[in-house]
Amino acid sequence: MRTQEQNREASGETTDAVNQVKGKYQTYNIPLCLIFEEFEKAFDSMEIDNILRALEEKEIKGDGVEFTEN
Repeated sequence: MRTQEQNREASGETTDAVNQVKGKYQTYNIPLCLIFEEFEKAFDSMEIDNILRALEEKEIKGDGVEFTEN
């Protein structure tokens, strides 16, 4: 469990990263959609094999799926 100070630091880092990404997308006039999810809480009650099988069935591939498998 993180402390409040760690949460504040993480929040500040996230805000900085979002602002950098937002700036690039605005510079190039590209639509941007961001989604934030705390996956630890979202999936802590699910078996990882079930999650991976569902992603595979939907043909979802990419770095996120590979990261999850590792």
